[in-house]
Amino acid sequence: MITKETNPEVDSNRIVVINNNGNAGPVVESLQQTGFSLAWININEQAIEYLSANPPALILFTVHPLSAEAIRLCGKIKADKKIKDIPVLFYFVNEDESFMIPVYEAGAEDILSGPVSEAAIASKINGYIKLRQRQICLEKQNAALLDTISQYKIADKAVKESEERFRSFVENANDTVFSITPGGILTYGSPNWTRVLGHDVSEFIGKSVFETLIHPDDIPVCLAAIQQAFATKEKQSGIEYRALHKDGTWRWQTTNASPVCNSDGQIVSFIGIARDITQSKQTEDALHNIEQSYQNLFHTVTEAIYIQDEDGYFIDVNKGAEKMYGYCREEFIGRTPAFLSAPGKNDMVYITNLIAKTFTSGKSQQFEFWGKRKNGEIFLKEVICNKGIYCGKEVLITTARDISKRRLAEMALRESEEKFARIFHLSPDVILLTRISDGVIVDINNRSFEISGYTREEIIGKTTLELEGWSGLPDRNRYVNLLNEFGRVINYEKTFKIKSGETKHATISGELIELSGEQFILTVIHDITDRKKTESEIEEKNAQLKALSDNLPDSVIFQTRFSGEGLPEICYLSKGVEKFLGITIDEVINDPSVFFNRILEEDRKLYFEARADATQNNTDFNFDYRFSNHPGEIRWGNTRSVPRKQEDGSIVWDGFFTDITERKLKEQALQKSLKEISDYKYALDQAANVSITDQQGIIKYVNDNFCNQYGFTKEEIIGKNHSLINSGYHPPSFWNNFWETIKTGQVFKADVCNRGKDGKLYWADTTIIPFLNETGTPYQYLAIRRDITKKRNLEKELAQQLIHNHRLITELTIQEQEKERSQVSYELHENINQVLATVKIYLSMIKKGDERQEPLLNQSYEYLNQAMKLVNKLSHSLVTPSLNDFGLEEALAELAEETNKSNGLLVKLANKTGDLKGIEKKIQLMLYRIVQVQLNNIIEHANAVTATISLATKDETLYLSVTDDGMGFDANKQLLGLDLQNVKNRVEFYNGEMNIISSPGKGCMLEISIPLQPDQSV
Repeated sequence: MITKETNPEVDSNRIVVINNNGNAGPVVESLQQTGFSLAWININEQAIEYLSANPPALILFTVHPLSAEAIRLCGKIKADKKIKDIPVLFYFVNEDESFMIPVYEAGAEDILSGPVSEAAIASKINGYIKLRQRQICLEKQNAALLDTISQYKIADKAVKESEERFRSFVENANDTVFSITPGGILTYGSPNWTRVLGHDVSEFIGKSVFETLIHPDDIPVCLAAIQQAFATKEKQSGIEYRALHKDGTWRWQTTNASPVCNSDGQIVSFIGIARDITQSKQTEDALHNIEQSYQNLFHTVTEAIYIQDEDGYFIDVNKGAEKMYGYCREEFIGRTPAFLSAPGKNDMVYITNLIAKTFTSGKSQQFEFWGKRKNGEIFLKEVICNKGIYCGKEVLITTARDISKRRLAEMALRESEEKFARIFHLSPDVILLTRISDGVIVDINNRSFEISGYTREEIIGKTTLELEGWSGLPDRNRYVNLLNEFGRVINYEKTFKIKSGETKHATISGELIELSGEQFILTVIHDITDRKKTESEIEEKNAQLKALSDNLPDSVIFQTRFSGEGLPEICYLSKGVEKFLGITIDEVINDPSVFFNRILEEDRKLYFEARADATQNNTDFNFDYRFSNHPGEIRWGNTRSVPRKQEDGSIVWDGFFTDITERKLKEQALQKSLKEISDYKYALDQAANVSITDQQGIIKYVNDNFCNQYGFTKEEIIGKNHSLINSGYHPPSFWNNFWETIKTGQVFKADVCNRGKDGKLYWADTTIIPFLNETGTPYQYLAIRRDITKKRNLEKELAQQLIHNHRLITELTIQEQEKERSQVSYELHENINQVLATVKIYLSMIKKGDERQEPLLNQSYEYLNQAMKLVNKLSHSLVTPSLNDFGLEEALAELAEETNKSNGLLVKLANKTGDLKGIEKKIQLMLYRIVQVQLNNIIEHANAVTATISLATKDETLYLSVTDDGMGFDANKQLLGLDLQNVKNRVEFYNGEMNIISSPGKGCMLEISIPLQPDQSV
């Protein structure tokens, strides 16, 4: 008997929650709804002892925030032999992902992180418990097996033999044997797994087959089989799915799977046998594709197809038959062709015999059949009947084509031929058919005899040259060449002689045609002899009209017609166009745009739009526009034309062009005067409050602005006087002066304070204008008020701001002066005074006879020299002698040189401005001080090696920059010091701008821009 250490039994329905505050939390509350028993403990030394004595199914840490104590406790749990197999989960929300690594290293099975729903977290924990329960069940089974294994020693050999037979079967079978957990984890796979799927089965042991092997589209089928097994506890057969082969292809498998249950009847695993059915699947797919192709072919053929048995009954029909008759397939099945026959139109006995003959002889039969559609329409179809095989049975395969349209087309062709024959002989024009090779006439119509005077016998067989249809062979050859080049000729004008010798005028139109493989010319000759005579008479009348129109003094007469595209064609134009526009008649007729381009561009589009509208509606056209005449002057013109319909249906426009400049100028002057008056009134109403009173001051009119300003309606104010808006601000003397001024006819102007209906005060720039009668006495007054309330308020605020700014500038100036005085005082006291005091002491020692006279004198000399340098430096900081003598550039050069000598900073000067002497001295001094201040800042604070002073001018602006390569600073965070604030105030005083560009480690740039002609208001 094998013994083992006994441990407390695991409670498979209990969860221990570990946290620090005893709060269950929403996740644990959700777990309580699942039916598990819960207990929670704190993180302490007794936790291991408690868990060992009361082992649960699952340990859940809900510590937040995550602590090192929790991770250490997890490690201790996994190190304890008694409880190390209990799954440990951690749950926390929004923790940094870096915390997950030590948790996994401590041995935790999983980390459930948020934010997700508590129900989802609880569901996942529930899954772990179910797995743990199955694990506990298996452990119990293993324990039972260990306890009873000694009882089966005798059967051990038989078991081994059985296992060997099973192994031999599994290893040599064509099918694959496998075992999976209810969750889909592969626990065993037979060796022939590699032969079937190409994989080494060991790569998938412990992994989910749903995530690694089964096609995503087939997972629902497999899960459904597992659910069915759980419901019935029975074997599931014929589960088909696709498994992933190592080469990346999908292999079809069919599986029979049996559930394996524990002693409690719970399913703990599935044993399955899988067979590769890929080849049979491919065969099925091929058969299905063939069947589908047949069905597609059967139903996509546009002709009707009927499958009939030997008695003629319909077994099947395609979509073409349904479409032909309008019946659905079910309405055909079981019927005979008699069902489709048009009543009284077919010999059904004859047709039935043909169908039977086809079935017995196997020979095709073809016949016509009159059918009747479901909607009652009668039509003719052509039917071909063949014998064939359908679903293994001998059948008749009949096809039918609707030939109604073809039959109608044949009938229409016959009718067309008949109509052509009638038109050929009844045409009012001559029509003849000639052979192209020799010009022989082979056919003519009846009109040919009437026009030519010849008989049919005199024309047929002769050539057109023989009948003097052409002036000669070259004349005919030109016609033939045109036909060969373009295929047809339209309205080719020519003359020909008739039998009587008379010459006729005609237009001929011809086309090449082919009859029985030979080429002919079909020619239509239209007699225009009478038209030519009429045109000659019209030309004579036009000459008379031209003589009259060319001598009109103020107008141009014209005649136009328009093509289908709307393009104008000048038929006639009088000579007046040369006078008005300096353009010849031929120039305009050849290119009408020469005239239209004289119209001003802004009027041209409107002209064409009006022209198109008149042409489309066939109405009179009348339009005024501006044009440029021959000398180049801008003149006004008017074009007026009326449509006239010709005998041939075309429209000709007869019109006049007239110079109307003088009339337009008068109209424009009048319109301008009226517009000015209207504009004055509009501008007045928009810009001001307007009121009109009679001579007594009674209001007769106010505009909308007046009402909006003061809050009165027109009904409230008209008929009253202006006392309604009197604010009481002005003294009586102000109003006495007001009335004395306007009563004498003088204009009164003043800023007046008025009061609105709401009690608010409004300032107005007021002008009162008297309107005088014939005697010079005012009969009414016009008051124009412009609201200046905001202006008055702004002036008040501006005055206060100016006072504030003046005080600020004064204060900054005083501060700068005080700083300079402090600097001078410091230099005098701390440096120069101390040096001179030392010299005084040395001289006193020499005076008393000190034996070190010579060293003391030398030292005193050095100190005096040092004091002189300090004084010189101090004077340079206060005065710029070079600036006064030579200008800004020399002063800056001298400043750069001195800085180079005395401070170890290499300063460069780059001047791109040219001559700076024209700049005001006070601006030059300001710029010098700015450079001086910035160089001092660089020396004291920047720790720089080099600095560059740059001067440039552009667009009347002077640009100054001082750049260093020092350590820099964050210009967005560091406030300006007093010296730079003074610089900014000085620059802005001269309407300039200052900008500082700097960042740590990148040096600093001070940029200044100053207008070279500053605002005189400064």
